[in-house]
Amino acid sequence: MSRENAVLFQAGMSPCVSREEGVSILALTAEGLKELCNMLKPYTGVYSLNKTPLTVELVPTKIKDSDGNVIKVIQ
Repeated sequence: MSRENAVLFQAGMSPCVSREEGVSILALTAEGLKELCNMLKPYTGVYSLNKTPLTVELVPTKIKDSDGNVIKVIQ
C-alpha cells in the first residue's frame, strides 16, 4: 500500500477488506475495533492486535513546501 492511500476502519460482523472510491475499508468485529482504538497512539510505531490478525504501522508524514523542501515532520 502506498503512503497516499486512506484506510477507513469500521465495525462489521467479521473481519474483511474492501475498496470504494479510492479508500480501503477494513471491517473489524466490535471487539477487534475496540482493541484497535484502545491500542493506537498518535505516534510513529507498530501496533499489533491480539484478537485479530492485524498489525498497523504509523509512519512519519513529511509536509513539504512548493519547492519540495520538508518544512514539518509529523511524528
